[in-house]
Parts: sequence; structure tokens; C-alpha cells
Amino acid sequence: MVGIGRGAIKANGETDTSTGFAYGAGIQFTPIAAFTVDAGYEGSKVFGAQVNSIIVGAGWKF
Repeated sequence: MVGIGRGAIKANGETDTSTGFAYGAGIQFTPIAAFTVDAGYEGSKVFGAQVNSIIVGAGWKF
């Protein structure tokens, strides 16, 4: 995934916004019927700061 990220900061009654590059990748698999496991990475750069996230999840399909 590649796109644009937008952030906003509100302080002292004023709001500042920044737009930057955003990207991510992930996988999802089903080890047993009705159960899924997923993992991913997301990154973006707004307000001159690099933000990175690692996401791990599990789900039950019913």
C-alpha cells in the first residue's frame, strides 16, 4: 500500500496540519478453519517526524 497521510495537531486553540507520504505492507493467513492471523507494517512521515507501526492481529470467522 502506498498513499498520502494527513495529520493534525491542535494546541493553544490553533490547529496545524501536515500531509506526507504513507506506506505499508502485511500478510494474513488461515492456519485452521475459521481462524485468521495477520501481521503488518505501516509507516508515514508528517510534521517532519517518521512514524512506524507494527500490527499483529487474530480473528475468528463465524
